[in-house]
Amino acid sequence: MESIIELYIYSKTAINLIVNILEEVEYKKGEKLVTLEKKTYDMFFIKKGITRSYYIDEKGKSHTRFLFVYPQAFGSLTSLILDEPSTMTHEALTDCIVLKGDFREFKKLASTNLEISNLYWSLLENGFIMMDKRNRELSSLDAKQLYLKLLEEKPQILESIPLNHIASYLNITPVQLSRIRRDLKNS
Repeated sequence: MESIIELYIYSKTAINLIVNILEEVEYKKGEKLVTLEKKTYDMFFIKKGITRSYYIDEKGKSHTRFLFVYPQAFGSLTSLILDEPSTMTHEALTDCIVLKGDFREFKKLASTNLEISNLYWSLLENGFIMMDKRNRELSSLDAKQLYLKLLEEKPQILESIPLNHIASYLNITPVQLSRIRRDLKNS
């Protein structure tokens, strides 16, 4: 468990503190880690696998907003920070191993340990940057550019999850994604 935490914090004291509030949990493909409209206090560090966050629109269509891979940390930020029900569902797209911890305990540790406090702020900043980048890309890049960016940043996703989730993440239909893939293959 310590190896993934050591990517984020370095002192033995801080590592021991954080390891004590985390447990290694396995999720099978299709299992929900966080459920829409339910309060959650769980935060996650991915050790293995791929998860997604998504919402369902008024027509019942699923929209993938984020894909998470090792060594990313994630959780339902709205629920965690505001103590409100989650606005997204988080689902395992492959079999996953995660470190799961109580965000409230993490915040308590952050208030007493500078290294964990720095981790807390770093995770929040990275979450904000990730959301900002995602919003900017969705509004400024076309579908082909989004696909190429995904290929560059997270190539393991393309062979591990169904194309309908990739299309949803790119904000296009599976048919459009098939055309983009065919065109790139033929060029």
